[in-house]
Amino acid sequence: MQHRCKAAFILRKIMQKKRDSYFYPPKPLDNNPKPDYNNYCPISDYFTMKWGSELTQEDFRKLLIEYNSLYKEMDRIYHSLARYYGLSDCAFWLLYTIRESDSVYTQSKLCEMLSLSKQTVNSALKTLEAAGYIEVKASGANRKNKQIWLTEEGLRFVTETIDDIFLMEQKTFEHFSAEDRALFLSLNRQYVSSLHEEASKILTGQLASPKSPST
Repeated sequence: MQHRCKAAFILRKIMQKKRDSYFYPPKPLDNNPKPDYNNYCPISDYFTMKWGSELTQEDFRKLLIEYNSLYKEMDRIYHSLARYYGLSDCAFWLLYTIRESDSVYTQSKLCEMLSLSKQTVNSALKTLEAAGYIEVKASGANRKNKQIWLTEEGLRFVTETIDDIFLMEQKTFEHFSAEDRALFLSLNRQYVSSLHEEASKILTGQLASPKSPST
């Protein structure tokens, strides 16, 4: 009697599984993951990949969410500082970059370093020039290759603003031991190097992925 009950239970489970697979077929993978995943497949196939024994899907999801949250929080901190000094984000980072080094930069070099469009940088430079903080001078015979110089007023301004940011960052790093600072930089170098490596697989077509339809 006990064996028959067990057999009947197993049979019911098999029939239930078949019935569920008929009425509720597996959802297809979302082959074009976006932040707004479609209702039929709310979770992108990106998170259905197998990550190996060291990193489960759920672990990776939590790691990515926390990392992105921290990255965005840093952005918010610098954005609030730029607003405090009456600067746009672009103008802030232009002055930060110019003040950070003794090098003389051209507009094209600043675009490259900050990964910003020529139009965005040009607009911010014009604002800074109108405020009297910078001068734009032609470099040599090539008049299109213009260099960006701080004026006396600009030097006074960055001394009272950007230099405070450098001091803030220095004090932040002083919260860490020398060993932790070295480890922090080492891990960041490793992450950026690995990111370059993985990104190149996409950019060179080594990692096949469907292209988004043009709008």
